[in-house]
Amino acid sequence: MTEFSEAPDIEKQVSDLHEILEITQAMAGEKRLDRLLKVIMEGATRVLGADVSSIFLCDHDTGEFYSRFIQQAVVSEIRFPLDKGIAGYVAKTGETVNIEDAYKDDRFNPDIDKNTGYRTRSILCMPLVTLDKEIIGVTQVLNKKQGWFTAYDEKLLGVFSNNAAVSIDNTLLHEENIRLFKSLISTSSKTIDARDPVTAGHSQRVALYAEQLGRAAGLDSLALNELEVASWLHDIGKIGVRDDVLLKTGRLTDQEYKKIQEHATYTSEILEQIHFSRELKAVPFIASAHHERIDGKGYPYGLVGEKLPLAARILAIVDVYDALTAYDRPYKKAMSVEKALSILEEGRGTQFDAALVDLFISRRCFNIERRQYQRISVDLTFEIVFLSNDDQIKCVEKYGFPKVDDDVLESADANVEEDVDGGTAWDVNAPGKAKGIRVRDISASGLKFETGYYFPINNFVSLKVVIKSIDLTVLCRVIRIRRRPAGTGYIMGVEFVNMKIDEREKLLNYIKSLSSEELQTPIRFL
Repeated sequence: MTEFSEAPDIEKQVSDLHEILEITQAMAGEKRLDRLLKVIMEGATRVLGADVSSIFLCDHDTGEFYSRFIQQAVVSEIRFPLDKGIAGYVAKTGETVNIEDAYKDDRFNPDIDKNTGYRTRSILCMPLVTLDKEIIGVTQVLNKKQGWFTAYDEKLLGVFSNNAAVSIDNTLLHEENIRLFKSLISTSSKTIDARDPVTAGHSQRVALYAEQLGRAAGLDSLALNELEVASWLHDIGKIGVRDDVLLKTGRLTDQEYKKIQEHATYTSEILEQIHFSRELKAVPFIASAHHERIDGKGYPYGLVGEKLPLAARILAIVDVYDALTAYDRPYKKAMSVEKALSILEEGRGTQFDAALVDLFISRRCFNIERRQYQRISVDLTFEIVFLSNDDQIKCVEKYGFPKVDDDVLESADANVEEDVDGGTAWDVNAPGKAKGIRVRDISASGLKFETGYYFPINNFVSLKVVIKSIDLTVLCRVIRIRRRPAGTGYIMGVEFVNMKIDEREKLLNYIKSLSSEELQTPIRFL
């Protein structure tokens, strides 16, 4: 008797195992967790003949399961306690659970069905066990399309889950290593910038400019990553320049200027001592070439034209631009954007790559966020309380629509009235307000969103926030309000004014984890 003797026939066994092999190969090619989970869930659904599948991973820091899934090109996240439901039982015991009617099993947690509108019937749930025998989560397939899940299905899912656990474990380790590497790079860069307080933040801004110009120039993800690392580290050679030269505010002598120039060579020498991966092998050269010129009169290599890699030509432009427009320094005033761009144009074909300068300007790659906290665009719902200047609650409104329809905003505008400044004022007695809202951006310092109502600047609103393991009510000050370009509704910006340090750090870390292009998750504010 073979392991799969309960299968209807040998052809079915071979077909199923062949499909599992193909899915396993697809898993091996994914290094992003959200994409990997999508491959696994779609594969499990197909192989088991189920309606839908889920992967719940253990987050021992928060004591929760979490799962990421894609709906309409948006990656969403579900979280619930580790000790709850069928998933909690399987993760705790390591047993496989196969039930025909979920609602007749006391272990079943119906909350997810309530939140998603889905109706669970049959469940097959199995632990994800790594090679080190650690349970990192569970695989769950729901609602067998024909009949119920069989013993054969359990064996199939066992093979599938073993392969999935190894892939997930490797991907989690890979992502952890990336976070560690980037934190070391960032810390090293900030340490160098900190030697001169007036240039603090330079490397971070250069990296942002470089990424935008690199994207505009068509660099792929690997080349962009290499450019980002080189941008963060391009000035690390300044560690070899004496403070009396590096921090001098007056005019440099010729000898001092030569000492400053040596930092590019020091950058190369320092970075050559680091064992970069194959994808980052060019980082030492790119970083050290940020003072090269297209006409060959730069340093330290004196390379001409296309002998300079594209990434180095990009870095040369954005480094100069940030130096020109940096905030006021003891020895110079911040230059206007227009003046800085005109200087770049003057250097086309001599100091800078002409095509890249044109691209930098035409694609407005100089528009970056000069802010402490990273922000992302998301859909969310939250409860907002408008407070008057004497801090008395005037009105409570609940927002919960992912986008604003113009007809809604038009009806909303009918309920506001002009104030003495020519704007519009909040009408606390108007019925049917707040039918929809669109969030533009959220960061650890504030929120920007579209609304049908006017909130006076410097007034306060209260937000009750529920996100991941964060549960707080935060006071916000209105810092910006303007009409939408379409003429209906307003774009409003608020800043968090009384958020605790640990709460802000949690929100910041969560936003960072969701800030890639493919991973813009709806955050829930209630």
